[in-house]
Amino acid sequence: MTYFIKSRLHLDEIYKVLQIKKMKPLKISENELSVSCKQRNALELALASFLSHYLFVKTIKETLQTLMFEESYKTTFLEESLEYFETSSYWKNISLILVAEYFQNSKTFNMDSFMLFNMKGFKQEVQEYVRNATAEWDEEEDESYIYDDKIRNLFTELRSLISHLDTSVYETIHLIGKGKGDSVKFQTAAGMIVDEKHLNHILGDEDIIQVQGSMEAWEKEVLLFPALVMILSVKKLIVHENVMDEVRSALERSKQMFPPDIVVMIEDCNGCSRCDQ
Repeated sequence: MTYFIKSRLHLDEIYKVLQIKKMKPLKISENELSVSCKQRNALELALASFLSHYLFVKTIKETLQTLMFEESYKTTFLEESLEYFETSSYWKNISLILVAEYFQNSKTFNMDSFMLFNMKGFKQEVQEYVRNATAEWDEEEDESYIYDDKIRNLFTELRSLISHLDTSVYETIHLIGKGKGDSVKFQTAAGMIVDEKHLNHILGDEDIIQVQGSMEAWEKEVLLFPALVMILSVKKLIVHENVMDEVRSALERSKQMFPPDIVVMIEDCNGCSRCDQ
């Protein structure tokens, strides 16, 4: 069976990992490689090991930067955390479960999208680990998920793919609730659905944005919100009446992830025809 791995940020790194594992990866393009294997387990394990180690270290470094500790303490803490990582299967197993679940729905694995969306919970667990270990963590930081320069550059690169399009139609979008409000959809003012499929269509790649995993339908839509803002330049989101409070809270937390120069307004609708849909 042949599987495809895409990444604009880490393709060379995972290529070397797969070579070491003697899995004979083949580069198809600058951002994609293929690998053929009889048993998918070996590929899943290689990806899970790389992703868990990379994000574990990256998150600890980012989190320590927000804490008022001496650099010597931060260095020691990181070294001890790496020893803990190597002797514990917990973090690798979390990543392995997520990777295996992802491959159940696709033969193409987009690493950048996977880390951005599917591993958000993993990152938050690492943040909690640091908070508990240092006993100095500010509770307000627990939910933060600030985008670093690499992620921002990725969004900028993706935005360049649609530079020929008129994105003014996305300046104001609406969030419509369905049923009891536990299913939601983003819409433009003209009523066009803006979802994962729509994003991939205008970006010209059917799996560049993939949100998969065991989560509620509304959670998958909310996870797209940063991509809408940072790729489509959404300026205002109008949340209509038939949307659960839990969804509204998640949107506000998501908004807090943006750097100061990214501004988006979230407004509540007081009742209109969309609210009755």
